[in-house]
Amino acid sequence: DDRFERGSAQLDRSMSVATLLQRGAYLEPVIAKRHLHKTGTLRYLTPHVIDLPDLPKVEELPLDGADGLLVYVLPSDGVKQTDVVAAIQAAGPSLSPVRYAQTVFVVPHHLSGLRDALETLQTWKWVAANTPELEGDGVARRELAARLGSAKVNLDRAISRSFAPSSSQHSSVWIWKGQPQPCSSRGDLARLVSDLCDAVYPEAPIVLNELVNRTSLSSAAAAARRNLIERMVNNRDEFELGIVGYPPEKSIYLSVLSASRLHQAQGDRWAFGPPPADGDPNHVLPVWRAMQDFVVAAEDAPAPVTALYARLRQPPYGVRDGLLPIYLAVFLSYHEHELACYEEGTFVVQMRAAEYERLMRAPERFSIQHYPQSKAHLDLLGGYVKLLSNEAVAQPITIPLAVRQLMRFAAGLPTYTRQTGSLSAEAKAVRASLLSAHEPPTLLYVDLPRDVGVPLDDDMQSTTAIIAALRRALLELQQAYPKLLSNVEAELCSAFRLPPDLPTARGQIAPRAAAIAEWISDLSLKALALRLADDSLADRAWLESVAAIVASR
Repeated sequence: DDRFERGSAQLDRSMSVATLLQRGAYLEPVIAKRHLHKTGTLRYLTPHVIDLPDLPKVEELPLDGADGLLVYVLPSDGVKQTDVVAAIQAAGPSLSPVRYAQTVFVVPHHLSGLRDALETLQTWKWVAANTPELEGDGVARRELAARLGSAKVNLDRAISRSFAPSSSQHSSVWIWKGQPQPCSSRGDLARLVSDLCDAVYPEAPIVLNELVNRTSLSSAAAAARRNLIERMVNNRDEFELGIVGYPPEKSIYLSVLSASRLHQAQGDRWAFGPPPADGDPNHVLPVWRAMQDFVVAAEDAPAPVTALYARLRQPPYGVRDGLLPIYLAVFLSYHEHELACYEEGTFVVQMRAAEYERLMRAPERFSIQHYPQSKAHLDLLGGYVKLLSNEAVAQPITIPLAVRQLMRFAAGLPTYTRQTGSLSAEAKAVRASLLSAHEPPTLLYVDLPRDVGVPLDDDMQSTTAIIAALRRALLELQQAYPKLLSNVEAELCSAFRLPPDLPTARGQIAPRAAAIAEWISDLSLKALALRLADDSLADRAWLESVAAIVASR
């Protein structure tokens, strides 16, 4: 009792009841049960306790992962419950529409016994934390535990009397969107919270899968999602993505992709895409349209994936984090011909399983950009692919497919071709664009047509002219180094009066060079003679070696 008195003296009695309740986190969230059964998404309202003068701060209250707010507004001394209700109704229009719709206000009729119960529990907690003698006294510890338990029960009862739904005349008033709501039981409260979630998240998809339809995944669920996305990348044209048996990823596929008709049969193959407008059983079209609106706005510069995720998390969609990478993978697969992905500003040629793994771990490193595809764009893409491919063109023709072939061509250019000035202006411009490209769509649709002097118009003639001019430039680049070697060969044969056939010329020059090599004292000339006499190298390597010595390189 002495320790209790000392603890009571330590209390800060200037704190309001609202502050004590909020700091102690004594009020519990309320789950939208009907909404959960309807959509498969667990949503809840998180409680906040404020004093009446703090009503203007409701807009700033954190959700902390919740889907709405349950704001308990405590009246000041002498203020009637009806006056608090009127103040809430007057303050409501000043809130943002979303915050207004996702907030339920609760006004208690009385707070009798609540401060005493709070202070009693706080005092016993102080005794437990500031009585080192308890360590060696088991009886005292048990006594303290009993006192703490009793204090918690009394506080729970006081909270229930003040805030719990009730049909009595002295019950709390529950206000949503400016109107008092019938709330005489816990069932009424659950229905009210479900009504709120239905209204705030009308565009939420229906996903009846507890593994991924949540904000934070377990390690097993994360592994299943990773396996599913790997299947989406490698087996997208197969029935059920080629999943055999019933591993965890199969249930995710069935509930997220199959049930939503995001993976459908198209002829003799399967493909990703949006469900038909008249056949959207799981209500995913609103999310699909939101992603389309987002990428269409991202034409001037890449937009962060995190910004897309943030939009889909917010009302009216409320998509959970576990689903976001799956929806994004479907969307990117369907729009692969007009979307470019970047990782830390670098173009991703192909989104494979490894790229999606990194995206799931660090989405802030990725961005996407939309490049609308007209018929001229598609024709030009096909021309690029056919220009450098000897095989039948794979369908669909995409930006990554065209860029991959052009980049492979540029990577194979010899050092001489990368540096020489002995090229036409068009070939130099094409070379510069290929070697400095950062944004593939800009390279394909702007830079290369400009380099060859043919602007891209919405007609087949401009596409044909661009491809023809680019073919000439690429051929010039491809032949630049062989032409140099041919000139070296001609100059060499002329200088030493050798026949124009290189193998025959080597057969004649080798014994002549070997005969004088040991008598030459000049080191550079001796190196040339020894190289001319070398018959161990292939013709091209021998020619390059001789030219390097002559050029002193």
